[in-house]
Parts: sequence; C-alpha cells; structure tokens
Amino acid sequence: MYARTTLTPTSVATAMLEDMVPRDFRDHLPAIEVPTLLLYGKRSKIFPGPLGEWMHERIPDSELVLFDESGHNPFWEEPEKFNAELLEFVNRLTEREEAPSSR
Repeated sequence: MYARTTLTPTSVATAMLEDMVPRDFRDHLPAIEVPTLLLYGKRSKIFPGPLGEWMHERIPDSELVLFDESGHNPFWEEPEKFNAELLEFVNRLTEREEAPSSR
C-alpha cells in the first residue's frame, strides 16, 4: 500500500494537504442530512483516540463500526469485515428506500 501511495505526485499530495488541513468542518457535522457510515480502526496513529465516537455523537443518522485489528486503513487491514459492514449498510439503505412510505 505504501508503494502505491508514493505514486501520487508530490505536487498533488501537497496541494491536497494544503487544502484539507487548515479547514475546520466540526460545526457542519450536525447538518449532515444523509445516512453516514463511520469506519474507524482502533489502532490508528493518524486519528488516535475516540474520534469515531466523537463523530458519531455529532452526525445525525450515523452508524459507527470500530475495527479492533486495524489502524488507519481498515479496508486494507480487515477487508472481509470492512466489505461486510459496507454491504450491510448499503442493503439497509436500499431496504429503507424500497419500504412503502407510511404517509
């Protein structure tokens, strides 16, 4: 994975970080109006601590899934669980959309 990451041109990676890092979107989290799936590795050194829980408390209609054996990349470190959780989330959304309205 590291080898693939280093294929990103330095200018692109720098531009992305310079655009992303100084922004503070915390006040916008409660305004998210779509179902949100939060997938966090408990061993992340990039986002240590209970960031997933903190986000989950602030985003309405969010679901939090923690990965015990993952760091920053649960999709890479626990792919079977990651894929299963993502598929389950999508299936629940699909069922919710297909359910007859109670109006």
